[in-house]
Amino acid sequence: MQFTLSGHLSLIDTVALSPDGYLLASGSWDHTIKIWHLATGKLIHTLTEHSGWIKSVVISQDGKTLVSGSADKTIKVWDLKSASVKATLKGHTNAVQALALSLTGQILASGSADKTIKIWDLSSGKLKATLQGHIDAVNYLTFSPSSQIIISGSADKTIKIWNLSNGNLLNTLNGHSAAVNAIALNAQGNTLISGSSDQTIKIWHPGSGKLLHTLAEHTAGVTAVAISPDGSTLASGSQDKTIKVWRFDVGL
Repeated sequence: MQFTLSGHLSLIDTVALSPDGYLLASGSWDHTIKIWHLATGKLIHTLTEHSGWIKSVVISQDGKTLVSGSADKTIKVWDLKSASVKATLKGHTNAVQALALSLTGQILASGSADKTIKIWDLSSGKLKATLQGHIDAVNYLTFSPSSQIIISGSADKTIKIWNLSNGNLLNTLNGHSAAVNAIALNAQGNTLISGSSDQTIKIWHPGSGKLLHTLAEHTAGVTAVAISPDGSTLASGSQDKTIKVWRFDVGL
């Protein structure tokens, strides 16, 4: 272990790395976001503009912009260099629980306990669309590699796949028996991994909606999933206090 970074006054719910690996952002129930220098472990900034706990933070591909979602129902867009708020996006009527940025950093998707997904033009701060279909909180969002598809996981036990250009719902994946907490896509965007409070990980073909595999080794809810770029390795984190690493002879 290289560092233990201490400074938050309550539990940490979300972290994000800058693409160059230079900075780490952490969001906490203490209502703050802290920016850390990874090489030294030094605290660079503490961002204090939110009035509720921080559920999600993301950093743009160019490393210049941080976006945060909070229980105060707002999204804040930050300039990382100056640690100043560039914009506050309002529209959700409950906690903002999930954020995803398109590869270009121009489009932001936000998911909320208000059951909706909102699509924003990040350069103007304007709301482009509101996607409705989930019947419970939206817990996780991810873009396809092309950034033309947005995928959402919800407390309603479903995964929904949306066409970003027109907001149409393309598919709903049913199979989990409890909340969907985490989603990951392989580099080609043709394999979807989901982790759920039902203690399972499911592997799907997102185009057809076909369920390919169910992995059921955890003994409590699955809260995080990640897949390696070549699709050969899957990692999962759980409330059972373990991380499981899965290897596949043929990449996912």
